[in-house]
Formats: sequence, structure tokens, C-alpha cells
Amino acid sequence: MDIYFVFSIYCIIFAGRNQIIEVMTAVQMQLNAELFGALQTISGDEGLMKKAVRSLKRIASQKQAKDENMMSMAELEETVRQGEEDIAKGNFQTIAIDDLWK
Repeated sequence: MDIYFVFSIYCIIFAGRNQIIEVMTAVQMQLNAELFGALQTISGDEGLMKKAVRSLKRIASQKQAKDENMMSMAELEETVRQGEEDIAKGNFQTIAIDDLWK
């Protein structure tokens, strides 16, 4: 049995035990296998491993920054609700369509 397949199954079991709702797709499992295969290939070279870790940390920090800038569904719903209340109360200012493009 392929070690990467076993590892992917372990990830699914571990995720289930920790009640993570996200289920790994076949594509995600394949990408995990490729990632760990590449890491195994360079595992004997400390310099390459350090380079890989730095790159992965940079990618992770970019994703974290992107995620922090995203509005949650609850925040979006609250913004829409507040906007609807303002419109119902007449608390809004009309804008000419041509002014939207300026």
C-alpha cells in the first residue's frame, strides 16, 4: 500500500476525530501526496528543507492576510440588514448613475 495513500487516509480519520467538517476531496488527497512526496525527495538536504519551509510560511501568511480581509457571512448579513433599515427610514442619499463612474 502506498505510504502517501495511507497518510491521506490518516488525515481524514484525524480530521474526523477533531470534528473538522471539511472533507478532503480526491484532488486534495492527490495534492497532499505530491507535497509529501516532494518533501521526502528533498528531506536529506537541510538547505532545501529550510527553503521549502520559508516558502510555505510565506504562502501561509499571504493566505492568512487574505482571509483576514474577507467579510464573514454574518458581517455581510448585518451590513445588508442595516442598509435595508436605513432605506426604510429614508436615511440615504441618491447618486446619479453617471457619478458612480467618477
